[in-house]
Amino acid sequence: MMRLPTGRLLLSSRETNIIKETRAREDEIFAVAARLFRERGYHATSMSEIARAVGLQKASLYHYVSGKEDFLFQTSQKGILALNQAVDEIVHTALPADEKLKRAIAAHVQILCQNMDWLAVFLRERRALPAKQQTEILAEGKRYEKMIQQILQEGVEAGLFRPVDVVMTSYALLGATNWLHQWFRLDGRLSPEEIAEIFIDLFFVGLLAEEGSNKTRRNI
Repeated sequence: MMRLPTGRLLLSSRETNIIKETRAREDEIFAVAARLFRERGYHATSMSEIARAVGLQKASLYHYVSGKEDFLFQTSQKGILALNQAVDEIVHTALPADEKLKRAIAAHVQILCQNMDWLAVFLRERRALPAKQQTEILAEGKRYEKMIQQILQEGVEAGLFRPVDVVMTSYALLGATNWLHQWFRLDGRLSPEEIAEIFIDLFFVGLLAEEGSNKTRRNI
């Protein structure tokens, strides 16, 4: 390790590789924990089972987390933060609201299908967290809901969507898309892209203002 004139540290290639390997191992351990929490439930999964699944002694897990609750908090957090990041980028584009909503639905479905374990843990197991961590995780969930509601409100104000109750509509949309974690299979009949198109079609039929409905349906 060398220190540059600017004060920054320059890592050797060996040190860089060690850091990469450590992070990859950490990602692997958290992915296994998320899978076990999804398959068995948080309360039914022990630290010993996680350790066996990743080929470590139980004591070695505490190098990565402070305990099982820490696994639950970080796996829950990874799922909702992935959604928030994707939709935040869409919200801040200059696209019209109908296009934003199409992209948000597609991103939601794609991210959920690609990160099923993380998001299933967020949706099903987060209530097992201590109150303080639950509050933090739920705040991220509320932020996501608000972004979807913002897109819907923009669409209503622009005359692209009917004057719907944006809160209730967001709950219906998220309820339908989040339920994917109960039935989606990678080897199933429909791909994530095909599922997203179906959701877009269903919700846009009910949302679109009359003058734009026929045109948009042809473009879906």
